[in-house]
Amino acid sequence: MPKPALAADQLPASAAKALRDFGENLALARQRRKESLRAWASRMSVSVPTLIRMEKGDPSVGMGVYATELWLMGRQRPCPMWPHPRNT
Repeated sequence: MPKPALAADQLPASAAKALRDFGENLALARQRRKESLRAWASRMSVSVPTLIRMEKGDPSVGMGVYATELWLMGRQRPCPMWPHPRNT
């Protein structure tokens, strides 16, 4: 089992809420597609517990897991709020 990230313990409340909301939205999108946790986790090549943690907004879940889910949903385009060298 991986070591918990220290940054996750110091996450600002607003960022933690944003992750929880994002996870809930991803769970809702999966459910609307009528995909079980087990089937969706298998398609993402992650364990069911990891998928559950992601859908709860656990900040220790890797960004790659979120990226994989977005790709499976056809939502892999960059988010306009993500940093870009032209905008930072």
